[in-house]
Amino acid sequence: MSYNLEIMVLGQKDAKVVPIKSKIKVYHEFERENWKVRASDTWKFMSYQPGVWYSMGIIDEDDWFWAFDLLDTDFDKLINQDRYNWINDKDYLENITPLRVKKQYFADFKKILEYLIDLSPIKTIMMYARYQGGDEEIIQGPIPFEKYMEMLQKDEIPFNVCSIITK
Repeated sequence: MSYNLEIMVLGQKDAKVVPIKSKIKVYHEFERENWKVRASDTWKFMSYQPGVWYSMGIIDEDDWFWAFDLLDTDFDKLINQDRYNWINDKDYLENITPLRVKKQYFADFKKILEYLIDLSPIKTIMMYARYQGGDEEIIQGPIPFEKYMEMLQKDEIPFNVCSIITK
């Protein structure tokens, strides 16, 4: 199973290198060859927003960059599906499990997200953590940054749903 963690800094015009020292690596959409996150045929709303996409992950011992070592979930625990009652695809609803950031990375993750929000002229990002299984565009928010962090620690933020986070 592979995990992806993509973050759009809304309204940002020029991509920046994230200066925070961490095992977590962050690349912007113009930095990585053959990296395409603007999937306008699948995620129309997310793809057409003005701003810069970033990808967050860990470089593993085999020199692979991915979010698998950064994120986790409990595949047996589903997020309250009543929140998404307009989605007809029951198989997709089974992919809405809790998003978890591994404890050893949580403080750096929070710092990096806060830095990215501050890059936005409207202090807003879209964060999309996904794993294999379905391509439904589901968006929730806006959620204030501190509330988002609190919900994340309570297993109330889902994988495979884009969250709009504000400061």
